[in-house]
Parts: sequence; structure tokens; C-alpha cells
Amino acid sequence: MTAALPRSPRTRPRYFYTVVSVSLVLFLLGLFGLILVQGRTLIRLAKESVDLIAELKPDTGAAALAAVRQRIEAHPAVKPGSLRVTTKAEAAELMREELGAELTELGLDNPFFDVISFNVRESYLGPDSLAALRADLRTLGAINDIYYQESLVGDVGRNLRRITWVGGILGVLLLGVTLLLIHNTVRLALHANRRLIRNMQLVGATWGFITRPYLLRSLWNGLLSGLLAVLLLGGVLLALRSQVPDVVQLYDYTGLTLLFGLLIVLGIAVSTGSTYAVVRRYLHLRNEAIY
Repeated sequence: MTAALPRSPRTRPRYFYTVVSVSLVLFLLGLFGLILVQGRTLIRLAKESVDLIAELKPDTGAAALAAVRQRIEAHPAVKPGSLRVTTKAEAAELMREELGAELTELGLDNPFFDVISFNVRESYLGPDSLAALRADLRTLGAINDIYYQESLVGDVGRNLRRITWVGGILGVLLLGVTLLLIHNTVRLALHANRRLIRNMQLVGATWGFITRPYLLRSLWNGLLSGLLAVLLLGGVLLALRSQVPDVVQLYDYTGLTLLFGLLIVLGIAVSTGSTYAVVRRYLHLRNEAIY
């Protein structure tokens, strides 16, 4: 025989309000998770925006330039599609636009070199990896040297580590507050049933018989809460996309899928776990505490 949840309006837990409350709490947690997930993408983009410049020797011909370009593009550390070639003639033209006159008119020779600028993948941005990349590319005879802002690389790494630590601490605190709020919401929802639970116990119902229907209902409520929180987050993403269409290119779909799944699992686990703890607590209370 399967136990059924009470139907009396005076004793039935307010499951609708419980689902809505838990959904809103999970939604707030999901917003923070969304910031972390998309922040991870922005951090990667920030790291991969650091420019490295390969300066070519003055006597480098077109064939040698093409060979160097091909070698750099094939290197595993180089971010695909980031390579840009600026010839000394193009650099002189940029200078002319800045000065408003040709260098020759100012009595100056063209001081520039042909250069190849590129970015590296996030995992290669460390000082040791960049030093190894620099040493490797300098073995090419046409390359004079590789330049990059070492202080900028160090600052980026330190700042991102600080952000990661602060975000992690805030995430743990927010998760703790979320668990506490969900537990209190479930406890308040079941408070009206404390006498019914004791009456069922007094007539000989086993703990499993009493607990089972509440657990099944809490599992369903947790699933609904998680799905509702996911729908709310999806609405936020759609609204953001409608306002800034290009932002969709920054979406980390793998991270978002994991976040949505985590919210659903968390809703089920916390709702079910809190319900179990509350019902068992009422089963252990003395009569005077119940009534």
C-alpha cells in the first residue's frame, strides 16, 4: 500500500509557494554561476588578446616571409586566425597618416621592419611557455626577434588569479546561503504537517511509510524548481541576445549545459534532502514539542 499525502487544506503543505521560492533561490545562484561560466570565456579572450610580434630581418624576401608565416601558423601555441602581417611599407603609410607627411619629406628613411603579429592560446600564456615559444621561433633565420610585454603577461596572470579566488569564495558563500534558504523553505512548508506525521506514527505507521510520499513529492518539486530556474536563466540569455546580438558568439554552451544540469540536480537533491531531514526531525520530537 502506498501512502498518500494529506488533502486537507489546513494540513497540506503549500507546495506551489515552495516551488516558486526554491526556483527563485536557484535562479539567483544560477545568475552567479552564469557570471562565472561566461567570465571564464572572457578571461580566456583577455589572455588570448596579448599580442606577440615577430620582427623580420631587413633582407627577408617574399618567399622567406611566406615560409615564416606558415611556420608560425602551424605552431600549436598560436591561436588560429590571429596572425597578421604588417610590411614596412604599410607601417610607413600608417606613420604618414599620423604625421600628415611622408617620411622622405621629413628627411627620414623608412625605419620600420616587416613584422608578424599573432596571439597565443590561453594555455601557452605563462612566462615559461612564452620563453620557449620565443626561443623556438628565433631559430628561424628570417626572424630577428620576438617581442611581447612581459609585465603585461605577468599582470594579467596575477589579476586573473585574484579574480578566480574572489569568485570561488563568493560562490561557496552563496551556495551555503542557497542551501540554508531552501532548507528553511521546505521546513516551513512541512510545518503544518507535523501533527499529522505524529498521528501516523502513533497508529503504527513505519518511518518509511510516513516518509516516502513526502520524499516523492519533494523530488518532483525539486525537479520543477530546477527546470523553472533554468527557464528563467534561458530568458535572461535570450533577452541579452536580443539586446546585443554579437554576445551569442561568447556563449560557452558546454559550461551553460553543465550549469543548467547542476541547477536541476541541486534542486532535486536539496529539496529531497531537506524534506527527509525535516520529516525525520518531527518523528523524533516529543509530543509536547509537536503540540
